Amino acid sequence: MRQLLGAQREENVTRVLCVSLLLLVLGAQRAQAAAPPAAPPRHADKSVELLLREAQIAYQKLDYDEVVPIVAEVLAREGLSADQKLDAYLLQGTSLAVIGDPIEAETSFRLLLRGRPSFDLPADTAPKILAVFRKVQIEERAIAGQLGAMERQRIISELKLNNSAPAKITGGSPLVFAYRLRDTRNAVEAFSVWYRRGGDPSFSALALQRDEEGIWRGALPGEWTASEQGFALEYHLETSDDDGPLLTAGSAAQPLLIEVAPGSVEDAAPPPLPLWSFAAVAGTAIALGITASGTAVATLIVQQDHDAMAERSRSEVLPGSELAELRSTGQALALATTVLWVSSGVMALAAGGMALFVDWSGE
Repeated sequence: MRQLLGAQREENVTRVLCVSLLLLVLGAQRAQAAAPPAAPPRHADKSVELLLREAQIAYQKLDYDEVVPIVAEVLAREGLSADQKLDAYLLQGTSLAVIGDPIEAETSFRLLLRGRPSFDLPADTAPKILAVFRKVQIEERAIAGQLGAMERQRIISELKLNNSAPAKITGGSPLVFAYRLRDTRNAVEAFSVWYRRGGDPSFSALALQRDEEGIWRGALPGEWTASEQGFALEYHLETSDDDGPLLTAGSAAQPLLIEVAPGSVEDAAPPPLPLWSFAAVAGTAIALGITASGTAVATLIVQQDHDAMAERSRSEVLPGSELAELRSTGQALALATTVLWVSSGVMALAAGGMALFVDWSGE
């Protein structure tokens, strides 16, 4: 019996809930049917330019309550230009700040400063407006600074030096700095090497130049590195753009080191010509000599054929054209042989002179 009563009670509750829900739905439908249609915008027939002008006039008349709905209608339009939006945000923010809605005014000022970060209100603006604007301005500058710092760190993290300077050189030798820098954004505008002799009070700067291969190069002359006792060269690297340093290596407090061994400019001056240049000139002289020998042999053979044909022409009739052709060929070969021998001699003399200035160690 109790179970039966419980089941009937649950059924009655369900029926009541269904009826109540049905009544709510019917009531909502009747209310929607009875509600008047939405009114069209007050100024649907006016252009955005005209509405902004009216809002500015109302603002100048201190009719701030009139400015807000006009600007709201402007911002609801489609196809606004960036300047129209920002002008509307300025009118909206200043008016809301005056009529006592600082939260909404902050939103308008924030949107304004996102589009015009350097914008500022005149100094004679009402304190009530300036207070809201300055608060947003300070916050936006802080946000922009944080975002700028994050982006700068991202740029620096993508930079990478793919090689380094030598660890040791001999005094009197030029010290060449050449760095291949991975810079996918082409962010680096300057690359400097700050250097000094160990113990000197200050660093000097060497500006590296980027060549066509993208390598940053520069050199200290041998006169600067020359030393009787040797020394430790301290240096650090700094890449930068218009906003300041980017990727760095070492620092003034913890510089990188290059050991400079004792040496003078005379001792360290390398021969002016590399070994391969001497080999090229000497090889050319030999090749010309071999070619001249070949043409000389060919000239001798043609001469022998010409002499044999001339001897035969005494006892039999032979075409004169063949004899003339042999004579012409012989003369051409003789001239070529002379030119080749002279060229080979010149190249041999050049190789002999170069031998005095060649770096025979190959370094």
